[in-house]
Amino acid sequence: MYSFFTCLFLYFFDNILHIDVPRFFITFDFLCFITVTFLRNLIKAPRPYDVFDFIPLCGYHPGKNKSFPSRHTASAAILALEISHIFGGVIGIICIILALIMGVFRVLCGNHFIKDVIAGYFVALFFYFL
Repeated sequence: MYSFFTCLFLYFFDNILHIDVPRFFITFDFLCFITVTFLRNLIKAPRPYDVFDFIPLCGYHPGKNKSFPSRHTASAAILALEISHIFGGVIGIICIILALIMGVFRVLCGNHFIKDVIAGYFVALFFYFL
């Protein structure tokens, strides 16, 4: 699914808006996704709803133990940073704010601890500045 959105992102900018998108963004998106997935499987951190035994506001899968780092947050952050790189200005700021809001809602919904979300942001920042 993540690859689909990245390809859709590139198609939209290249063919519809005629804005040249650096091809290395695909590589960094993919590396960010793979790194977060690898870390989640390696660390196997429990989610807040498993630790505190409650039903979160959003969908959940009890017992998966793959909370750290947040893949949703990392994905939103890397895409927001890339869009900000391409457009800059107001559009870039809006995308970054939306990525930050995504992380806040992941915590408020009970799907992640704050450390999971912050780690997701740091992984995205690492691959963006790489």
